[in-house]
Amino acid sequence: DLLALSAFAQSATPADVTGEKISLETAIQRALAKNFAIKVEGFDAAIANARVTEALGKFDPVLTGSYTYSESFNPALADATTGIRPAASFSHTDSADLSLGGLLPWGMTYRLGASSTNTRGTFNSYADNYDSFAGISGTQPLLRNFGVGPTLASIRIAQANRSISHWAFRQSVMDTVTRVIFAYHDLNFAYANLRSAVRSKELALQLLEENRK
Repeated sequence: DLLALSAFAQSATPADVTGEKISLETAIQRALAKNFAIKVEGFDAAIANARVTEALGKFDPVLTGSYTYSESFNPALADATTGIRPAASFSHTDSADLSLGGLLPWGMTYRLGASSTNTRGTFNSYADNYDSFAGISGTQPLLRNFGVGPTLASIRIAQANRSISHWAFRQSVMDTVTRVIFAYHDLNFAYANLRSAVRSKELALQLLEENRK
């Protein structure tokens, strides 16, 4: 860090030392902007936030719909005695389903929707034969996965991981700021010692010259 801050000295430097003079605040800002460890910790915090949102998404209702059509053709075998082959049987089935379902915090799964099936064929002279249902249904676990504890466990874990990621990010920022402050003041102290040494050398040369005279 000391080498990296060699251009960050705020005080004046001797003539043979060149560099940009900046304030401590500017040095901290530059160190934070170019620190890849902090950027990585920031990505981890953003990912942890997204995982909390993902965990909460288990309670979002889901709207589903489907439609299927199927045909069945069953040829009959010829009669062993007469050799006559009965007519083949045909059936057509249309199925449609539309529902809204989801999960509740205490573990119950619910479904609100309607479904209808129309089966027709040679067995009923191709007359429409609907079998429909509309209503709400729910399933509540009584032993495993019962209550808000197991249902909210993944959310609590995601929130705890988010807090850990945020504190890790803050720790990385604080460590970087602390290192920059120490290096900045150490560098200024070193420059002050250098200026004192240069001044002492100048005074010693002046004394030597006076003694010679």
